[in-house]
Amino acid sequence: MKLSLIVPCFNEAENVPKLHDELLPVIQSMLERGRMNADETLESVEMIFVDDGSSDGTRARLKERFCDVKIPGLSFHFLRHEVNAGLGAAIRTGLSQASGEILMTVDSDGTYQFSEIPALLNCLTSGVDIVTASPYHPQGGVIGVPSIVCFLAKALRCCIESSLTEVSTPIPACSAPIARGWCVR
Repeated sequence: MKLSLIVPCFNEAENVPKLHDELLPVIQSMLERGRMNADETLESVEMIFVDDGSSDGTRARLKERFCDVKIPGLSFHFLRHEVNAGLGAAIRTGLSQASGEILMTVDSDGTYQFSEIPALLNCLTSGVDIVTASPYHPQGGVIGVPSIVCFLAKALRCCIESSLTEVSTPIPACSAPIARGWCVR
């Protein structure tokens, strides 16, 4: 199988070294093992960086750090919105260009630890079309953030979501037909 990893970026030039140093070893290890999860082999990974109109040189920095990387089975694509169109648009752009059977999004700032990617993909087994990570799941968690900050963030999110008619949430991992169906809506 092929994994398409979509990485939306907005003014993330300073986080590019973290992406390189923390995400790349996870992907390389997965490719070396040759396993997506218990059911599927992993033949290749395409990383699709979508620069959403950054003004800090994010795309140039991405190309600087990733263009010379030579890992068998790994390819890179660098897309750009001329103006900031928002996270949802960046994800849709990435989904529209993805060619993998499995599609996954990750935050460019490493909000979720990249080392958790294999465990997340391991949940994507036969009969399961979508897997998502959440710090609010009973087995999830937030590390290094005071509990009052977590409480306030959760309360604010609830207030905002209740006032919106449509909420666009990134889907960390799902089968391509499911994601492509959302992409055209």
